Amino acid sequence: MGCEGAAWSAGVVLQRSTDALETGAFPEGANYWTGISAGWQMPENHRLDLFAGQRRAGLACTGGTCYEVLGFEGIEIRLVNQLF
Repeated sequence: MGCEGAAWSAGVVLQRSTDALETGAFPEGANYWTGISAGWQMPENHRLDLFAGQRRAGLACTGGTCYEVLGFEGIEIRLVNQLF
């Protein structure tokens, strides 16, 4: 049994903000959020994702659609089943 059709990914996440509403310091303070991520595109249309670290809370916008991202600190594991 091999890993044919499987693909791996990994990354380091670093976010930085100098917004006084987020840092509580004015004007030179900065906050940092760090984390690591790894993913495995498994055979049979499944994907396993792992994230460990901190995620900044706030709005995220893609293609004109905005959504709220909840702040997070810890380890997150996701298993996604792609039907098609």
